Amino acid sequence: MKLRFFGGDSLPLDEGLCVYILSFLKPKERQNLTLVSKEWRSVIKTTEHTLALLPTMQRIPQLCDHRLPRIISKPLSGGMTNGTSLVELDVVNRKAKVETYKWALRIAGKGSSAFIKRQDEAHNAKQATDLCLNVDIDFFDEEGGLQLTRYLENSQPLNNKLLANPQVIQAIGLTLKRLHQSDAFQNTIDVFSRNTELLKKLIAGGQVVLPMDIDAIGGIMVKIESLFRQYRIKMVPCHNDPTPSNFLWVENAEIPSFSGLQAGLKLIDWEYSGNNDGLMDVVYFVSNAKYDEKQETLLLAAYFADLNDAILAWCAMYKPVVEWWITLWSWTQIANKTDVCELKAYQDLAQSCYEKTKVFLASEDFAWAIKFIEADTLDSSFNSNRPF
Repeated sequence: MKLRFFGGDSLPLDEGLCVYILSFLKPKERQNLTLVSKEWRSVIKTTEHTLALLPTMQRIPQLCDHRLPRIISKPLSGGMTNGTSLVELDVVNRKAKVETYKWALRIAGKGSSAFIKRQDEAHNAKQATDLCLNVDIDFFDEEGGLQLTRYLENSQPLNNKLLANPQVIQAIGLTLKRLHQSDAFQNTIDVFSRNTELLKKLIAGGQVVLPMDIDAIGGIMVKIESLFRQYRIKMVPCHNDPTPSNFLWVENAEIPSFSGLQAGLKLIDWEYSGNNDGLMDVVYFVSNAKYDEKQETLLLAAYFADLNDAILAWCAMYKPVVEWWITLWSWTQIANKTDVCELKAYQDLAQSCYEKTKVFLASEDFAWAIKFIEADTLDSSFNSNRPF
C-alpha cells in the first residue's frame, strides 16, 4: 500500500515506511497529526497498534526476526472473547521482489480462562485444520492462548445476503456434519453442568445484578437436563460457538462435500470446542443466524437424511438452552471485567439473549417439544436411544 502524505504530486511512500517514520515521534505528537486528514489518522492508528503489539510479535518464531518498517499490524473487528489483529510482513525474495505475507494474530482476552482450556483448543483447532474446516495455524501458545493463523484473502464472515443463500445454508449443514462425523476430540463439554456452575459463581460473586426471575428459568433448565440425561446421546466433535461471524466464506471456492473438494466455508475460533451433542451446534447456528422456519428446515435437511418430529422437538428444546448459555457467558464476561469490547456490548448481548431465552421457554413449540420428548421416555419401548 502506497500513501501520499503531502498532496497528489508528492512521493508515494510504503505504509510500513510511514509507520516506521511516525514511530519516532512522541505519542502526543502523533496524536496531533491525527487532525491533519483521515489518511493520516488511519496510518497513525496503525502505528500505535503496531508499536503496542511488537513485544507480543517478538514471541512468535515466524515474526521475531522482523522489525519496522517490514512488519505492521492493524486491528480486526469482531470477537468478544479475544483481540485479533492483521499482521502484514514484507519479505524480499531471491528475485529481489517484495512478497507480502499476512496472518491473523489472536491475543486471548482477559478472563477467558473461565471458559477455555487452551491445550484442548490447540488440539481441536489442529484437528479441524487437518479436516480442511479451519484456517492454517502457524503458531499456538498453549499457555496463554496466543495464536497466529494464515489470513484468508477474499473471505468474509457470513453476512445477511450469504446467510439467506440456499446454497450457503446447505454448505453450513454439510460443514457441521463433516465436523460431527470426524474423530472425537480430547475433551467433552457438559453444557448443563457448565451452565449450572457459571450461575452459581455469578450468584456467589455478586459483581453482576441478576434479574429476579432467574430461579424460574433455572427450574425449567433442570427439567430439560433431566430429559436430556434419560438418553444415551453420542458425544461428537463440536465447535460449540458456530455463530455466523465464526464462519468465513471464501470467494470462488467450491461448496463443501464429502468427496474431498475444497470447502467454500472455513470455521474459525475453536476455543469453546469439545465433544457435545452435534444437534446443539446446529441449533446454536440457527438461533444466532435468526433463521425463519423455512431456512431452518433447509439447514436441517442438509444435515439429516430424513427430517422427523423428534428432530424438530429436540431443536425446540435446545433453543432456550443455547440462549441461556450465551446469557451466562455474557454476565461472566461482565463479572470478569473483560475489556475486549465495551461493557455495553456485553450488557446488550446478555439482555438480548436473556429475553430470547424467556421467549423460547414460553413458546408453543417448546411446550410441544417437552411433551413430545416426555412421551417418548414414557413409551414402553423406550431404550434411551433418540429416534434419529
